[in-house]
Amino acid sequence: AASARACIDDDVAAARRALARALLPYVLGWGGPPPAHNRANFDRMGFGAEIDELYQLNSRGRSRADIIEAFPERMLRGLGYFGPADGAAEAVRQQVPGADIAVVRVVPSGAGVTPIRSVIMACSPGRVS
Repeated sequence: AASARACIDDDVAAARRALARALLPYVLGWGGPPPAHNRANFDRMGFGAEIDELYQLNSRGRSRADIIEAFPERMLRGLGYFGPADGAAEAVRQQVPGADIAVVRVVPSGAGVTPIRSVIMACSPGRVS
């Protein structure tokens, strides 16, 4: 099994922020020190430079909101999908090649069920095969 995160929203900037917000704790931690095992995993995936950039922003005292805005695009696109529904299924396919099971981790862009339903519909098994 392999997983990919998806945030569906026609407001691409809002979807981007939501995905970055969902990934940030895996980079900087949940209130404690950055998780070393996650860092090693990101390094293996080729995101060492991006993690260094985020660590530097954090060490300079930048707010989480600022870090979310500065989250590296290459890392976001490598770990998930954000944007309109039309591109989601193909992005998930590219992120989980060869996996027997593709797990789509829903990242809602806002409150309520509509953002969740949008991800489910865009990444349903009929679209992601």
